[in-house]
Amino acid sequence: MLNEPLRNSQYSLSFWSNNVQAFDISIYISEDNALIPLLNLFSGNVPVLSWDLHELSFSVPDIDLSNKSLVVTFTSSTPQSIKIDNFKLYPSLAKIESSHFDRRGFLISKIDVNNRIERYEYDDLDRLKIVRDFEKNIIKHEEIKLKNN
Repeated sequence: MLNEPLRNSQYSLSFWSNNVQAFDISIYISEDNALIPLLNLFSGNVPVLSWDLHELSFSVPDIDLSNKSLVVTFTSSTPQSIKIDNFKLYPSLAKIESSHFDRRGFLISKIDVNNRIERYEYDDLDRLKIVRDFEKNIIKHEEIKLKNN
C-alpha cells in the first residue's frame, strides 16, 4: 500500500522468469475492490533460455495513491505456468540489492544493484564453503583442514 502521491515519476520493474514464452504485464490501481487500469508495460514474446532477467522502465502520471494499492499482473498466453523470482518495483533512481536465505537462515544468494547474482554453498557442518559469481565461477573457496595431534 502506498501512502503518498506519485508525481510523474520514473519507475523500474525487474524480475527473473523461467519457462515463459509469451506474456503481458499490466499495472492497475486497486480501489474499493475494483482494478482500474493504469499501464500495460509489456506484451510480446521473449526467449526461453532457463532463467532470464527482464527489466522495464515506465513513467507514472500524477496520481494520488493514498489508501490505494498498485497491482501488477502477469498473464501468459501459453498453457505453461509463469515462474517469477526476485520481483522488484522501485523508483528508477533507487539502488536495490536483495538477499535470499534458506529455511535455516543461511544466506544462499545475493543480487547486487546490477542484477548480478552471487551464490553461497555450505559444507555438511554448515560452514561457508564456496561463493560463486553470476556465471557460476568460484570466487571464494574456504577449506578447513583439521590437524590430528
